Amino acid sequence: MTVGVLKVTLRLFGIKSLKEKRSVIKHLISQISNKYNVSIIESDNQDSKVWASIAVALIRNSKDQVEQTMDSLVDLLEERMGMEISSEEREVY
Repeated sequence: MTVGVLKVTLRLFGIKSLKEKRSVIKHLISQISNKYNVSIIESDNQDSKVWASIAVALIRNSKDQVEQTMDSLVDLLEERMGMEISSEEREVY
């Protein structure tokens, strides 16, 4: 078993209120959780309209599977309109 942790900081565009940001992030978290069967939370920058940080934890059978899932998650985030990845941190145990 291999454990992976992915931390991503996102810059958000066009968000006018914290309520709108929370709605966008909640939808994103739900989509990722359902699609990839991972644990995910909004970890930092909860009081900022421009920045959001999410942390994802996953367990797979091999390191390659963990890396593939993290790559796929990052690709999904890069393709989303209205946000860009500012930083990304990966850990594999």
